[in-house]
Amino acid sequence: MFRTLPIRVRLNISGAIAIVAVVVTAGVGLYGLVSGDQGLERQVIATKAIHHEMMGDMMHEGVEADVIHAVLLGPQALPEEHDALVAKVANDISVFRNSIAKLNELDLPVEVRGQVAAVIPIMEDYLTAGDATVKQAFQDQAAAQAALPGFLAKFNTLEAQMGRLGDLIQALGQETSQSAQQLDMLLIYILLAVSVATTLAMIYSAWYVTRSISKPIERLRGALRDVAQGDLGIRIGEITRDDDIGAIARDIDVVSERVKEAMDLQMALRAEG
Repeated sequence: MFRTLPIRVRLNISGAIAIVAVVVTAGVGLYGLVSGDQGLERQVIATKAIHHEMMGDMMHEGVEADVIHAVLLGPQALPEEHDALVAKVANDISVFRNSIAKLNELDLPVEVRGQVAAVIPIMEDYLTAGDATVKQAFQDQAAAQAALPGFLAKFNTLEAQMGRLGDLIQALGQETSQSAQQLDMLLIYILLAVSVATTLAMIYSAWYVTRSISKPIERLRGALRDVAQGDLGIRIGEITRDDDIGAIARDIDVVSERVKEAMDLQMALRAEG
């Protein structure tokens, strides 16, 4: 059926195949860019989560150290020691709360968000106890020492929850990194396969269209050569297809037939004369 189509239609089909191949390749590339951007966004979120969790983990241990330091100093602390430690406690508490708050704002998996939600009330209880113990230490060292075991128990509870949170976030980071690498490799393979397939399709289309045009033209040239050498009895249309080239061949057959008839008539007239 394709061989009977006009040459213009065949060329249009070949061009359409090339356009489709380019569009498909571009579509796969665009999909890769979008997927890569989404993967990068997930990696950024995981990296931020790791940063905030590590900062919170350091600060909750920092608050513990601040409280123990305050209990050891007691009311005998020098004014500059008192002021520096109070400022450090306030800063560590602020950074800790801020880190967990930023962590809670991220678009994290449900399990991680659930663990963050579990940490927040325990953190607040721990920080409240720590701040109160520091203030008490500078007024009543004995009372602060008596309150210290309770504070350390809160620290251990928070430590366990922070450890679980850290494990979840570390696992999230590893999973995100591995998923991004796997997606990158998959997209590379898909793009490579599509590129090869579309290139082969364009090459085959160009070859087939060229062959469907050049081969009958070669046969037509051979037949015309025979006609030029005086073989007016050959019918070119019989060796070509029903397409543009076949129409040309049939037109040539008509011309050859008329030339043959004219020559036969001329020879007949000469014979009569």
